[in-house]
Amino acid sequence: VDIIVLLQLPGIAMQFVAMYLMGATSDVYRHTANTRLNICGKFHNAVAKMMLAEVAFRGIVGDFSSRIEDLQSLTPGLLLSRLKDVFLEVCRDGALQAEEVVNLTCVVFGTMDKDKNG
Repeated sequence: VDIIVLLQLPGIAMQFVAMYLMGATSDVYRHTANTRLNICGKFHNAVAKMMLAEVAFRGIVGDFSSRIEDLQSLTPGLLLSRLKDVFLEVCRDGALQAEEVVNLTCVVFGTMDKDKNG
């Protein structure tokens, strides 16, 4: 029984070091150790994010009535059109040029189109 108690000491020492003696890293460890996992809350959060993403996509493609399977794909031209609307005031003020919006569209679409098939 004494050896089992002694074998636990290195683990306890490491836990103490990780929780209190490693500066900012210890703050992260302590916060993580004290955080309660709420599966129901995480599930509801994930579903809400998926619904928000769907509504946002429907807004981009301008179709709120079709089934998901029937929605058109996002194209670079459609994204450019939406970004021009978003940055209309900034472009009018001269803080952003039309060519910069095109470049932004290329970067954003290229990041989203990982398999390069549009």
